[in-house]
Amino acid sequence: MNWTTSNSTDRSPAGEPMRRRSMRFPMDMPAMVTPQGGLSEPPVEAGLADAYSSEPYPCTGAHTRDISADGAFVCLVAGPPVGTRLNVEMLTAVHQRIGAGSRSSLLRLEAPAIVVRRTAEGVALEFEISPSIRRMAVLD
Repeated sequence: MNWTTSNSTDRSPAGEPMRRRSMRFPMDMPAMVTPQGGLSEPPVEAGLADAYSSEPYPCTGAHTRDISADGAFVCLVAGPPVGTRLNVEMLTAVHQRIGAGSRSSLLRLEAPAIVVRRTAEGVALEFEISPSIRRMAVLD
């Protein structure tokens, strides 16, 4: 496996730079996380309901701090425990040049993910599969 060093200041418990499989990029996008299995069923992971007690359920006030091909860091007031399986949806606008003009679109990225790290700022998510990307609207 080809490992590259993160461009961030993340450190392991031993104080060494953490190693990542892919480069992370700072990107602040609105995000929504929900438990896998949907909202009609009670959370099956231990502590998931308690983890969301301080935020609306599903967690709609979340946003990404950074993203890579393998995952994203999502800022939450109270995140679910490590090992929790979630669905994450992220929204972003993209701008395309078309001839002499341009067009802006709203894209939705969606993927199943697992919580691999939890901090006071939020959770690190590893995508289980690459996110699907769908155009939601043309903004111009």
